[in-house]
This record gives sequence, structure tokens and C-alpha cells, in this order.
Amino acid sequence: MPPALSFYVELTFDYVLGPPDFEKGPISHTPKDKQTYGVGDIHRQITYTRLWNSMDAIVQELEDGKLQIMYGGKYIGQSSRRDDVESPSQPDNPNEEKRNPG
Repeated sequence: MPPALSFYVELTFDYVLGPPDFEKGPISHTPKDKQTYGVGDIHRQITYTRLWNSMDAIVQELEDGKLQIMYGGKYIGQSSRRDDVESPSQPDNPNEEKRNPG
């Protein structure tokens, strides 16, 4: 993607959706992964997670200038996780049981 167009796309997403929640890039793949999985390098990836209660969106600018837009639903019901309950402590060595002294 030409630099001017890339800048325009960045401004458009920031104007329409606001600044992204996460941004990373470039993301490189090994030649073996490119051949095996048919993936290319990613110039830039931006992620929006806080805009919607029920959906996340990821926008990737690929090395060849194409845009790839992905979205997915997320659970909006009540969480079954209880924050007021401590999780059980784990022994230092998971293969070793803790013994009660005495």
C-alpha cells in the first residue's frame, strides 16, 4: 500500500472508530510457515475490543498492501468466574503433594 494511502486508512479508522485498543507490527512469518499455511507478513495490526459489548474487530494491513478485516462475537452474559473467591494455591512442584507437618 502506498504510504499516502496507508496514512489515509489510518486516519479513517481513527476518525470512524477512534484509536485502537491494541496495535502491533510488523509481524513476520518464516518462509516455511508462509509456504505451509499460505500466510504473508503483516505490516500492521490494530485491534478494537472496547467499542462493542458483543464483538471484537481486528484490521490487518498485509505486506502487499491489502487490508484484512476480521470480527468475532464475544460472550455478553454473566460471567461464571467469581472474583471474590481465591484460587487454590498450587504446590511449588506440581508432582509433589504438600504434607501436613506433625
